Amino acid sequence: MGEENEWKTVNRRRSAKQLIPDIATSGRNFRGDHSRETTYFFTDIPDSFGAKAMLNVFQNYGNIIEVVIPAKKDKRGRRFDFARFVNVRDTRSFGLYLDTIIIGRDKIRVNLPRFQRDKGVQLKEAINPMRMQYVMAVLRIN
Repeated sequence: MGEENEWKTVNRRRSAKQLIPDIATSGRNFRGDHSRETTYFFTDIPDSFGAKAMLNVFQNYGNIIEVVIPAKKDKRGRRFDFARFVNVRDTRSFGLYLDTIIIGRDKIRVNLPRFQRDKGVQLKEAINPMRMQYVMAVLRIN
């Protein structure tokens, strides 16, 4: 009976090391108003370039806020990143302008991301007024 209740060693499916994205931000602080920000999705970035190097490249093309390179790769095994620009007047023409970037002998590809965050929507505007009154009443009670 003692043999049945013994501890078993369990092998982990994932490695203990978690993958951490590479993030670089510029010194500018535009965190308050997200309605002026435009995010672009870049693929085919060189393996030797990190987020800080990409931030330096993008500073030549516009007002860049941050660059995020996720640790994972896309389904084709290529690295990708997201770059957030501020004060972009025409997102399509600026995207076409960014699509001309060549690093070394590699051309990077640019697209708008598939999912955009809601621009300029505040919490009070997103909730209907009757629900907002109910939430405020519950908060006053507690």
